[in-house]
Amino acid sequence: MRIKSLPVIIASFLVSSLAITSCLDSDNNYELSSDDWITAFSLDTIYGVTYKFTIDQIGGHIYNVDSVAYGADTIINKILITTLTTNGYVTAGPNVEPFLQDTLFNYTDSIDFIKHNPLEIRVRSYDGSSIKRYSIEVRIHQADPDTLVWGDHPYVENFSGITATESKAVLLGDDILVYMSDGTDIKVYKGFSQFSEVSPTALPANMKIRSILNVKETLYGVTEDEKVFSSTDGATWAEVTNNAKAVNLITSFNDTIAGIIKGNTAELFAIATVNVDGSLKWETDSIAVPNENDYRFPTNIVATKSFTTPTGGQQALLIGQPAENSPVATYPWFSNDGLNWGQMTPSKGKYALPVMKEPSILYYGNTIYAFGKEAEGFSYIYRSVNGIVWEKIEKKFMFPWSNGESMFKDRSGYAMVVDKDNYIRMFWNKEDEVWRGKLNRLGFKIQ
Repeated sequence: MRIKSLPVIIASFLVSSLAITSCLDSDNNYELSSDDWITAFSLDTIYGVTYKFTIDQIGGHIYNVDSVAYGADTIINKILITTLTTNGYVTAGPNVEPFLQDTLFNYTDSIDFIKHNPLEIRVRSYDGSSIKRYSIEVRIHQADPDTLVWGDHPYVENFSGITATESKAVLLGDDILVYMSDGTDIKVYKGFSQFSEVSPTALPANMKIRSILNVKETLYGVTEDEKVFSSTDGATWAEVTNNAKAVNLITSFNDTIAGIIKGNTAELFAIATVNVDGSLKWETDSIAVPNENDYRFPTNIVATKSFTTPTGGQQALLIGQPAENSPVATYPWFSNDGLNWGQMTPSKGKYALPVMKEPSILYYGNTIYAFGKEAEGFSYIYRSVNGIVWEKIEKKFMFPWSNGESMFKDRSGYAMVVDKDNYIRMFWNKEDEVWRGKLNRLGFKIQ
């Protein structure tokens, strides 16, 4: 950065002013500006992005509301100021290296905003009547955006006071509903930061709590005797009239329910719409659910997820524990309409999901993730862009680790949900704990 001595500049300015004045007609009066404000400021692009800067005229502070990308230190340590608009002249220093004295600020050279952050400057009006001080701060993300952060302790301890054998968590409005079974009774907990037990009304004791799902802010679930119940608040339940025997509910799909119904000779994939009177109308293309001869289809459906693809379409993913005696992989299944389901089989076994008990699948941060209890426990999370080719994640997007291993390694039995603030919540049955983790970049608020 080139700098010039302020006394030399002022002397030159005064000499020039006297020379000009001596040549002017005595009837002409020229006024120098008393404006000492900066009216516009911008930096060169950072990773191809132009960041908007706010000018606080009262506080004399110039800063970017949206922090620049993590790791941009090697860019902002030598960056150009592309715009600095003022009616005065700008000086920097003194006693700030390399500004050892008050010097004219030449922003056409690159600036080191690591060494000078904030950078203190002064704007002096041309008539010398006023001086305004500004600090220019380049805010930079201090957290790696691709890291999943859990903390080193549970978010909630002694969540329910029971040791659950089975559980399911589901969103309803701004709340999380957690259904926990101890093998005899079903207990219901509702809340977000703080949870309280809710006394359910008409919730069948034989409800398949893993079938409970949210469709247009109403919860639906299936009982062991193939009936459907619904609730608008998660506590008060009522049987829903429907035109078929429902075996299971898979996922919500385009405001419909994708599920499995009992046909004359086999179980069938079907979708149900909700009528005005609240009853369900099931429709099917008579596509049979793969039977015991196709061991790869999960007879115990553990997790499903439907989401909007980047092209605007709907896709649902299903994952579970296959009935295979000696399984070699965990195979997700997918559907675009809830009626036709296909197995996602990688061309090479090394790209498949490993064998998992209690698998979960989630669409999070525009990426598909899966995890479960492997031979070495709950140790790793897997990532995929298409649900077919999977890779083990061994850094950043991890479970909480301590002493070289996952803190969840030896656990089993949990319910998982992603809340409205993008936290992954895991409700552990035996430990009676709630853990939550968030991908850093989903916590950055764009202004």
